[in-house]
Amino acid sequence: MSEHGIFILISSRPIEKEKVLGTYNTRQQIEQVFDICKNYTNMLPLRVQSEETLRGHLMLSFIAAVIVRMIQMQIKGTSYSPIDVFTNLRNHKCKVFDDFLLTQESVKKANDIYKLMGLKVPHRISLGKEVV
Repeated sequence: MSEHGIFILISSRPIEKEKVLGTYNTRQQIEQVFDICKNYTNMLPLRVQSEETLRGHLMLSFIAAVIVRMIQMQIKGTSYSPIDVFTNLRNHKCKVFDDFLLTQESVKKANDIYKLMGLKVPHRISLGKEVV
């Protein structure tokens, strides 16, 4: 123990010692989600006029937080941040035609990110428009 240090958790309420570490880890994960919401998804400040709008805003913020968290886990140990991922991928363009679109050649950084995340970009995407 003298080489690794000591870790102490103190609670203001009684809790079984077997549950302390699990509860602490859950709390940490919840705090990470709110940190992601605050820093990446523009969760605050809220500019809503109704409860329905608030619920929709919170739902989209939490969906975005899940996506950012998944990206964080996939790029862990690399030089990329989630902002780098979005910045590099947003510049990947395509040409849109009536029934399909053609993706243009992506830049090296975008290709590296696609490879890192195990994504394969199709060259042609059918839009599946039905003739009426």
